[in-house]
Amino acid sequence: MQFSRDAFTKPSSRAFVLWVSVINFWIITSCLTLAFETIQDLTPTMAFWFRTIEYIAVIFFTLDYVGNIYYAENRIKYIVSFWGLVDLISILPTMLQIINLSILQSSKFIRSFRVLRVLRVLKMAKNTLHQAKDPSVEINPVWTNLKIYFTAFFSIIMICSSLLYYVEGSLYTSEAMHVGTTHMVEQGQEEAFVPTDPLTGIAIPEDKQFFTSIPATMWWCILAIMGYAEGIPVTIGGRVIAFITFMFGLILFGVLITIVGRTVMNLFFIEEKEHGHALTNKRVLLTQLMQNGWLDATTTDKLSQLSDDEIKRRFSNL
Repeated sequence: MQFSRDAFTKPSSRAFVLWVSVINFWIITSCLTLAFETIQDLTPTMAFWFRTIEYIAVIFFTLDYVGNIYYAENRIKYIVSFWGLVDLISILPTMLQIINLSILQSSKFIRSFRVLRVLRVLKMAKNTLHQAKDPSVEINPVWTNLKIYFTAFFSIIMICSSLLYYVEGSLYTSEAMHVGTTHMVEQGQEEAFVPTDPLTGIAIPEDKQFFTSIPATMWWCILAIMGYAEGIPVTIGGRVIAFITFMFGLILFGVLITIVGRTVMNLFFIEEKEHGHALTNKRVLLTQLMQNGWLDATTTDKLSQLSDDEIKRRFSNL
């Protein structure tokens, strides 16, 4: 019982680290599965494995959701919170399909809604921050910053590529092309079907159809974040999402520069940094002792002038 409680409430515990690692694995696996499902050639042969992975992931997400509710200090507050809603959204579409509601089963919107499961990736950064704030956990600040950075990078790539695919790429999927061709044949038109932007009516030529799947769109988003992307979306919605992707790229670039700068400081000025960090910790500790009334101002001032070894020697005699 204590192990399960620690897994949801104590970031410094082994149980918490283990459970978070398991959930993170299934978050990434589930997101990549959702992406590969959009590759037309893989769907017929891999449908069983895609569905199996989805069900296993949802089982773990459900256990995580129930555990967070059960051990929450205020359960109602957690349920209606952002993270509670993210946990619910990650399992709700699959649950509705398992119930086999005919209206929802045939709805592409419900299946597309599963892509919001990628928001759970943000919980990796949240849990990392919790561990970083825990004074009982020794962490490498550079490694922590890198984990947060790559978590944010993966989240942005996954979210933007999924939105871009469903807004732009859905106009020229094999299913959409088949429906459009059939409609033109029924109308007696001989020319080939060309998808168009539903808002502007602008045709999307074949050489501009870059977003044929989420993995293909992810590659485009990676290039966009790095400052170079071959081709641009032609629909209004696609261009809005592309603009947001470019903006996130600028933000991530600034964050990366900051992390690299801190790493260089650690490598070349590690002794000065450690000394300054220890000095700051000593002053904070003595200030807290004085605020609690355990030391007076005069004693605090005298102790602040002593070395760490001298302070340890004096307190060891108490």
